[in-house]
Amino acid sequence: MKHVDVAIFGGGPAGALTAALLCRQNPGIRVAVLEKEQFPRHHVGEVTLPGWAAILERAGALEALDAQTPIKKLGVIFSWGPKEAGEIWTADFRERATGRPAPGSWHVDRAEFDRALLDNARNQGAAVVETARVTSVEPLSGPCPPTEGTSPGFRVSWESDGETASLTAEHVVDATGQARLLARLWGLPVHGHPDMNNYALYGYWRKSGIQTHDDNENPDERWALIVGTELGWVWHIPIGPDLVSVGVVTDRDTIKRVSAEGRSLVDVYTAEAQSARQVDTLLAGAEYLGDRPEGGRGPEAVAVIQDWSYRVERRCGPGWFLAGDASVFVDPVLSSGMTLASNAASAVANAITTLRREPTVDRELLRRSVEEGARDLSLAYHRMARVWYARNLRMDTWHWTARQERIRTSSASAMNELEHDAFTAVVMGAIDSPLDAAAEKSSRSGWATEFFTWITADKLFSGREQSSDEFAVVDGSQDARQGARRSVMNRWRRLLDAKIRPKLSGWSAREGYHTTRFIDHWARIKYLEVQLDDDQDTGLRTAFPVFDDHPEGLLPYLDGEHSVREVVEGMLSEHRIASDERDYRIKAITECLLHLDMLGRLEVVEPASEEAQFSGHPFLSVFVSAVLGSLDRPAAVTVELDWLGECAWARLDLDGEQHWLRAGDVRRAARRLGTHTATTGVTWARGTPWVDEWVERVLKRLKRLERGAPDLWDRSRELAARGMAFDYAPGEPVIAKPL
Repeated sequence: MKHVDVAIFGGGPAGALTAALLCRQNPGIRVAVLEKEQFPRHHVGEVTLPGWAAILERAGALEALDAQTPIKKLGVIFSWGPKEAGEIWTADFRERATGRPAPGSWHVDRAEFDRALLDNARNQGAAVVETARVTSVEPLSGPCPPTEGTSPGFRVSWESDGETASLTAEHVVDATGQARLLARLWGLPVHGHPDMNNYALYGYWRKSGIQTHDDNENPDERWALIVGTELGWVWHIPIGPDLVSVGVVTDRDTIKRVSAEGRSLVDVYTAEAQSARQVDTLLAGAEYLGDRPEGGRGPEAVAVIQDWSYRVERRCGPGWFLAGDASVFVDPVLSSGMTLASNAASAVANAITTLRREPTVDRELLRRSVEEGARDLSLAYHRMARVWYARNLRMDTWHWTARQERIRTSSASAMNELEHDAFTAVVMGAIDSPLDAAAEKSSRSGWATEFFTWITADKLFSGREQSSDEFAVVDGSQDARQGARRSVMNRWRRLLDAKIRPKLSGWSAREGYHTTRFIDHWARIKYLEVQLDDDQDTGLRTAFPVFDDHPEGLLPYLDGEHSVREVVEGMLSEHRIASDERDYRIKAITECLLHLDMLGRLEVVEPASEEAQFSGHPFLSVFVSAVLGSLDRPAAVTVELDWLGECAWARLDLDGEQHWLRAGDVRRAARRLGTHTATTGVTWARGTPWVDEWVERVLKRLKRLERGAPDLWDRSRELAARGMAFDYAPGEPVIAKPL
């Protein structure tokens, strides 16, 4: 083995996945993995999140790992704050359709799990050398480290069993974890986070009780437990049928203090673990094994690692990349290590794949995009973890922060989430790149804005009936959908006729490259980057789609003197109503404004008047006439039109029950027999005789009204996002109120 295309240092998850992805994406590529230890080897960090499943599948590892991993992770139960706080709540990872844990969600024995990942890299075609301690990595030409231009190639030397060897490689990838090989050899600056300079004391127990919740009776499905304590926090993670990992995370000052008091670390560890709420009961009859699953130094010892959060200031250059903990480490409270490692592996493998496939790629721009993408993900997790260590023991503080980070990095896909949904998404590893919102593929999807997260909520975050009042109950999916949709619609209506001004550090139209966990390359895109720097984090950003004729979107026009409606109509004036381009722009503009408003980055200079929100609307007047004219009894009525003017809703509160119908433009859509007019289709919750009769009367009236307004649905799109509510009684005056 004299020359390879890619040399990877480290055979842990980041290195093994990078190797497997490269081999699968580039037939014939020569990849070498140099690992200093002999696998299997012990490693802490025994929790995985479903967010990495797509990458495992692309690497050819998901099915085999799932088959050989004995314990599936149902989710996380958080016991919040001191015992008297009484806060217990859950992040449930189970899939709605099956009730089973999501793919990739496991509790693992890292020794065997990491060996399986490394074996998969071998099986995909990588050459793996174990017990190979890399001693030098030198560019074949130019400065060290290389900073610009193309890869100079590298000479890599290592020692193994007392002998030395070397090879040359076009690309090198550092996946050596907290050893940070290239940062150490090349003197790359490392930035630490002093607010999270912590230590973890951990060990292994046999015959522990297992945390139960709901109806999980399968012995291979277990919950992880996170418990806040006075010293920090405790984890309880089942990693085998009769084995649990228990850790105590605390700060450096606590370690110094207990050492000065003459207390041993193992005594501090066992006392804290056995007194933590819920964990105390689980460990009551358990046997402490020591610092390794097989006992290690025995029950008189405890493992100690420094959980010092950091990032290497530069993470790639010509021919070289950092991946996983070699690039960044975030405190383990969110179990983000494997997620960050797999995302980094995917990003690096995709970057090298792109460089090989596209000789004309802008290398500097690609490397900058890799750097910025890594920063986006790690910064989101760091901001979440910081909330914990600020001793914010209220769950709503964490939930709110989770929602802010989901909105910042996911935009439209998170706007309709409730706070607890957003937290579950973060804990599952659903932190994305802000550029997802700007990528053409997602922005041009067929979903209207209000439906973006309904699909996600169905798959991941729908509430389940829970049998115990001990645990936080999530509302049912339908209630959550309606509540989230109404909240966001009302927010949009408040903005639409208001005069607003952005409160931002700045914004600029940019070009760059973007990738996701589902694809094998970096694609070039244009986007609007908005800077969100705050007092604690520089480089904080979010992103939006751009238009060729408006490269900075609508932000330059939000001057506090013109209403949002005036600005939007001006940007749409050259595009035909109901055209795909007009609809795309409305979606993008809506998402941008709501996104910034929900992040607190818009100043309302002059609020909208209530009258302006629905007066004179050409569609609502027809629709309301049909709805009210078909009622034969008193009811509280709500009528509203969506963002694009594609559908309208009518809801009746009648005798303590709620009934609804949805009317939509079906001129270009499939029609259901008996539920449509020439242009309008109606759906409703069937089965209540009076409601069925009422809808039939609405349809008959709409048919007559449409004859006098053949352009009804086109006109609805001119003034969308309107609504009104009123109390109706037959024969009495109706007074409408804006929504």
